[in-house]
Amino acid sequence: MTSSYLSYRKELDALSSYTPGTSIEAIQKQYGLSSVIKCASNENPLGCPLSEKELGHVFSRVHYYPDSAHHPIMTYLSEKHHCQQDNLILGNGSDEIFSLLAQAFINTGDEVLSSEHTFSVYKTVTQLMGGIFKEVPMKQWHYDLEGILHTLSDKTKLIFIANPNNPTGTLLSHEDLDRFLKRVPSSVIVVLDEAYREYVTSETCNANEVLLKQHSNLIITRTFSKCYGMAGLRLGYGLCAAELCTILKAVKPPFNVNSLALAAGHYVLEHCDDFIAQSRAMTKDALAFFQEQSKNWPVTLLNTESNFICMLMDGFLGKDAYEFCSKRGIIIRPLSSFGLDHGIRITLCDPESNIKIAEILTLFFKNEGDS
Repeated sequence: MTSSYLSYRKELDALSSYTPGTSIEAIQKQYGLSSVIKCASNENPLGCPLSEKELGHVFSRVHYYPDSAHHPIMTYLSEKHHCQQDNLILGNGSDEIFSLLAQAFINTGDEVLSSEHTFSVYKTVTQLMGGIFKEVPMKQWHYDLEGILHTLSDKTKLIFIANPNNPTGTLLSHEDLDRFLKRVPSSVIVVLDEAYREYVTSETCNANEVLLKQHSNLIITRTFSKCYGMAGLRLGYGLCAAELCTILKAVKPPFNVNSLALAAGHYVLEHCDDFIAQSRAMTKDALAFFQEQSKNWPVTLLNTESNFICMLMDGFLGKDAYEFCSKRGIIIRPLSSFGLDHGIRITLCDPESNIKIAEILTLFFKNEGDS
């Protein structure tokens, strides 16, 4: 980053703005397309189970500041997770909670540990606070927990773990996490990012919340952006010890979650179990479809416990696949920004979209990547 404003923080030299998945509007404009399928950002292809009818009452009160501390969503979440409300913090997406953790705990020169090939925001919030972000190599496409333990030092302040991981989709078991946490010093905060928790089919992580009662240095984050279909409203939350929650609330901006997001989050929690079940079933069917299709492609399809697949291509670059598909109205995610030049990530969609995606990918491999 360069700027004529000489007084900006030196930490910004190591940063660049976050690059999200390309939008439908951008591809339509670039290639003159009327119909585009977006399967790049792991949003719920079924949309959001809300309408103006459910949220109409909010608009009569938008001239008031939101009061998240006393909103019914707090009561519902505390009952859902069998905790007190002082164990909960709401965020403008779970990304904001990662930022709050960095602001609260990282000083210049402190170390933060995570894995290679994982969510880039962990690194961004670390470097913004002057911290040193250390990426531990993966082991068979999973977080190497033993490797992270060996990398711990007296400078380590935070450990970020995405479970399931983005972009690989791989999952760590409850037993592995339990053994890991028992060996992490209590002075080190462990962040368990469960953004895709609703899509997990394995029962191995059902007991992860029990770990909160055993480890006061653990925080589990969840989001409404994925399975609940609320990516555009920005709502997430963290579960942690009351003492840690108090610290995070001290650096949290006032009114950080808007009234519409609070009302929407409360509604989907109370009324949308069928929608969540439908989303999970669609994802399961889509995964089976792509597992079968991929047998005919020069790819390795990683095991996933999420609503997306990670494909490692033999002899093809992700950026070429992205360009080829984009021109034909399919937005996928190339994984070079995750350190996987030959990888692509595809959100699991509805049957009609999946067939179209598979047709375009088959054409890409048949044409040997030519545009």
